[in-house]
Amino acid sequence: MPLKENLTPVQALNKAKIRLMSTPDSAFFTTVCFSLKHVWDDQIPTAATNGKEIRFNPTWFMALTTDEQVFLLLHEAMHVAYQHLTRKMGREHHKWNVAGDYVINQHLVDRGFKMPKDGLLDPQ
Repeated sequence: MPLKENLTPVQALNKAKIRLMSTPDSAFFTTVCFSLKHVWDDQIPTAATNGKEIRFNPTWFMALTTDEQVFLLLHEAMHVAYQHLTRKMGREHHKWNVAGDYVINQHLVDRGFKMPKDGLLDPQ
């Protein structure tokens, strides 16, 4: 069994970006993802976006496989692509975000991306 690579968070993020760019038919995803600034933030539990940047908890990010890291990049970028932040209006934030998570995760799983085990997914 191969040993887990001993990468820094920056190296792991770069590897995930390269994996994303190497994925066939991923130009749209890559463009959206790379239009956002990527920031490490140990004050958040997982990851988040404000529409201009994606913030990652480095410890949580490093616990994911490279494929799951790619999924995470795409997941946060798709919140921006689907305009979830600007379309929220007066809706309750948590419910709106969870509903968006279900839509995004189903879309990415249907395209063959590997979702982290705790992601929200319900094909119904």
